[in-house]
Amino acid sequence: MKRLILMLILVLTVQSCNDDDPVCGGPCYFDSIPGTALIKQVFGDTISTTGCANAVFVYFDFTPTDSTAPDKYRFPMWPDTNRKLGVGDGKNPPASWVEAQKLLEGTEHPCIRLEEIKGTCPPVIYAFPTVDFSTWADHCEWMK
Repeated sequence: MKRLILMLILVLTVQSCNDDDPVCGGPCYFDSIPGTALIKQVFGDTISTTGCANAVFVYFDFTPTDSTAPDKYRFPMWPDTNRKLGVGDGKNPPASWVEAQKLLEGTEHPCIRLEEIKGTCPPVIYAFPTVDFSTWADHCEWMK
């Protein structure tokens, strides 16, 4: 019986993915749309119960370098405004890391809108190529 269930799951998994399916399992692939992120707001996170005790919310607006890019977005309903910056698995970043990376209100930073073309990742993510995300945990005052 266990074998039958395992085989059924395997068949359904294989059948659910085919070459015509633009998004289905495996590693993710993205289209890159370069632009700039304008940091709009930075304020203390007083509601999270996990992560860094010194966390802040960071909201930004993305503007593509090519002004016609939004007309060609794969996910046009995904807005470029009021996006929340996350670190690690989406946690709010520590305030001292935000300051060290100069992610302050009113500052602009190179940014890339990544639109998924294959895989099972979020449809749109934003990358900050000049921001060092490897050090955020060093700044975190972990909640207990």
